[in-house]
Amino acid sequence: MLFGHLKGPKGIGSRIEKSGQSVYWTFGSLVLRAHGENSGQSVGLNLIVRENWASEPPECRVMADFIRPEGDWHYRIDGTLCYVLQREWAYGIDKFSRTDPSPEEFLRFATGWCLSAIDSLAVRHLIGHRLNLETWPTEWLDYAHGIKGDEQFETELTLSKRRR
Repeated sequence: MLFGHLKGPKGIGSRIEKSGQSVYWTFGSLVLRAHGENSGQSVGLNLIVRENWASEPPECRVMADFIRPEGDWHYRIDGTLCYVLQREWAYGIDKFSRTDPSPEEFLRFATGWCLSAIDSLAVRHLIGHRLNLETWPTEWLDYAHGIKGDEQFETELTLSKRRR
């Protein structure tokens, strides 16, 4: 389903890792549309989806000259983008699965979330490039990195449950 949303040239495939786990990959171009972006700018995108995709978000690499390879810009040392927290992804996928969606609805939800989050982060990089920003603006709400981000997410989750 991810493959169908990408522009060409594009590809799709799979392989078995040493662990025995199946890995699926796709690449292509993603036209950026988040945050009112309408310039037609696109980015190269490589996605790796593992069998445990419902608990681990797809691994994402974005190729564009405006992507800042810095942690504060949600760029990991291995070259992937941190477009969603693992805990946030697992919670959201689990919550949606409880609505008893069809397999197609389930994949459409996960695909839409994945690509819109990547689109949003890539557009933030583009805006930062256009405006020559050196640091991630504080008004762009985001989670911290690593364990601290997971703790922020858990705190928000706890607070939202108390408000109900």
